[in-house]
Amino acid sequence: MLNRYFIYVQMSVKATRASFRIIEELMKHGKPFSDGEIVKKCLIIAAEELTPDNKSSFAAISFLFLISLTRNTVADRADNIGDELEANLKKLCKRFVAFSIALDESTDIVDTAQLAVFIRGVTVDLGVYEEFLCTVPLLGTTTGEDIFMAVKSVFLRFDLDWANLKLVSTDGAKAMTGIITGFRGRITAHLKSLGLPEIPFVHCVIHRENLGAQSLAMKNVMGVVKPVANFVREQGLNHREFRQLLQSSDLELEDISFYTEVRWLSRGKTLKQFVSAKSVLIPFLEEKASKKSKFMMPNELKDES
Repeated sequence: MLNRYFIYVQMSVKATRASFRIIEELMKHGKPFSDGEIVKKCLIIAAEELTPDNKSSFAAISFLFLISLTRNTVADRADNIGDELEANLKKLCKRFVAFSIALDESTDIVDTAQLAVFIRGVTVDLGVYEEFLCTVPLLGTTTGEDIFMAVKSVFLRFDLDWANLKLVSTDGAKAMTGIITGFRGRITAHLKSLGLPEIPFVHCVIHRENLGAQSLAMKNVMGVVKPVANFVREQGLNHREFRQLLQSSDLELEDISFYTEVRWLSRGKTLKQFVSAKSVLIPFLEEKASKKSKFMMPNELKDES
């Protein structure tokens, strides 16, 4: 009887550990909580097919020894994993002798402003760590005062020392960079009230790259690439025919991206795909032009053909 109890306890611990590991994978891939039940059914089906002689015992273990993957269980254990990660992050932040923070404010799909806070810190043994701290919802206005109060709550939450703050990186919004009522002015005044020196503020590198990409129009290049790429993607028939040509060729490319001004990062991807598929694109466009379609072959591509 005692041996059965110990076996039950061991299997229960293993089942709980398995449940946490499966839920961790669901979280990493951004899957909904309800997918846990589907995973459980898949495990039972796999056991039935791979070990038909032992399927009943596997099913019993799945249910009796608490490999629980219900929606509520997944939600609760996801919270437990998040709390554990936050606790480890707090321990790491306490080791920082100097750190900088980066802020980015954006709006989610339900029009709630979310302030993302990142940290880059150095420990006494010169270990450098860069981590995402958290997001703070800004439910009302998004003024410099609101952003400062949100950052102040993050410092309290992670027990960060203002004396170790050495630099702040933000975007170029007035609410961030204003030297009087903006976040920069509020944090400078707060450091002064604590008897601490001023710290430098820098413009986020990624935002500067975005501004640079907007200024670098490359009309001589994109004037050819954009209409060609969008001609292929806008019409279903053209897209299907072009993909068939790619599949029958020796190219490893599978498709060409649809280019939009909003998603400026797609420019480089579209350019790379355009160059890779040029040997297929030119005869494809020539065939379309010969059929008197609305598409006009660019002169630059005519010269190459």
